[in-house]
Amino acid sequence: MNQISPRFSQKTPPAGGQAPFQSKRIPDSFVEALKTNTDTSPWQQQLEQERRAKLEQQRSFEIRRRQEHLIFSQKELARQQQITALQDQLQQLLTEVKGLGQEIEVAVDQQIVAPGVYHVNFFEKLRQLIKLMRQKIHDSATWLAAFNHRARGKMGYWGQVQTSGTKFMLSHERYMVTQTG
Repeated sequence: MNQISPRFSQKTPPAGGQAPFQSKRIPDSFVEALKTNTDTSPWQQQLEQERRAKLEQQRSFEIRRRQEHLIFSQKELARQQQITALQDQLQQLLTEVKGLGQEIEVAVDQQIVAPGVYHVNFFEKLRQLIKLMRQKIHDSATWLAAFNHRARGKMGYWGQVQTSGTKFMLSHERYMVTQTG
């Protein structure tokens, strides 16, 4: 006859439920128990659900990150196009306003490596400055022509000093006029 280990029970469970002692073999070690346990315990199910939730969260984060990157790339492209348009306008303004200086030409001709809001604002301000300067130069040219015409007619203090030298500047009469303020 078979010898039965005290760990095993030959009794069958009653029809209404499990027997007070289960008929399953009790493993000798904890590792063996984990290997032979095919049933998933509630804590294992909870861990699996947490793992799935974490994976789903990572996937949704990755999708959101890709969408944000796409939107950012589109905004960057729009900024680059805006900067290019502003640079073209500045080139046109530079041809209209001769002799504005090398500094503006250097700023316009530079290659933009990482376009950003700063560059858009910089070129927009530069364009406004050049437009304002062009208007002011036009107004100034008229004003300077009138001023120069009037200045040719009368010779001021320094004009007299140039023609007469120190004799005019150190004259006793001139000295008294300049001392009173």
